[in-house]
Amino acid sequence: MLDPAGQHVALQGPEFVRDAVHDQRLHSPKHDPELLVRVAVQWNLGAGIELDQVEHRTRAEERTAGHTGGQLERADFLEANELRLRLHVARDYPRPVPAREEIRVPTLPEPLSHYTDAVRVGELLFLSGVVPVDGEGNLVGEGDVVEQARQVFRNIREVLAAAGATFSDVAKVTVFLTDVDDRAKINPVRQEAFGEARPASTLVEISRLAVPGALIEVECVAALPPR
Repeated sequence: MLDPAGQHVALQGPEFVRDAVHDQRLHSPKHDPELLVRVAVQWNLGAGIELDQVEHRTRAEERTAGHTGGQLERADFLEANELRLRLHVARDYPRPVPAREEIRVPTLPEPLSHYTDAVRVGELLFLSGVVPVDGEGNLVGEGDVVEQARQVFRNIREVLAAAGATFSDVAKVTVFLTDVDDRAKINPVRQEAFGEARPASTLVEISRLAVPGALIEVECVAALPPR
C-alpha cells in the first residue's frame, strides 16, 4: 500500500479494510476518501472480491464530556469520515480453465511431426498448417499452385467439419506461398471456399515448405459457438 506521500505501508491481518480506514499512516492531510477506496479495492481484488458500491459520508458528531471522561465547558464536535463498502464475490473467481481438445481427422494423412490437425481451446479452434496432399500423403497438383490451393481448402474444410465448423466460422488465416506473385492465382479458389465471409488474413512468402514440391500452406483460427 502507498500512503499519500507515495511511501509503502505494510498492513496485515484479517481486518485489513478496517485497519486501512483507521490507520493514520494512510490518511492524507484532508482524509482523502478516494485514497481509502483505492486501498480497499486493491486488497479485495486479490481475494476474488469486486467492489460493488462505495458510499462515503462526512458527518459532525457531537461529543459530550461524558464521552471523553473530562469536563468540557462546551460541546466538542468531531468530524468523522465514514467509509462504507458493499462487496460481492467475483462471479468468475476462480477463473475456469477452458477445456482443451485435440482433433485428429482420420481421412487426412498422419502429421509429419509431433502435432495434430487442430486443437480446440474453449470457443477457439486452431488449425495446423494445411498442405496440398491427399489422404495418403501424396502431393496433389505438382507445379500447379491453383490445383494445390484447391486441395488445401478441401483439407481445411474436412478439419473444420470435424470440429463442427465451416469457413464462415474462420476468423483468421495465414497463407504461406513460395512465390508471393501467386496470390492473384489462388484468390478465386479462396473466395470460392469462403463465400461472403471475409476473415482477417496474413500472406507470407517463404523459400520452401516441409512437403517437397508444395507451393502453398494455409493455417487458420476459427471461433466456435459455446457447447
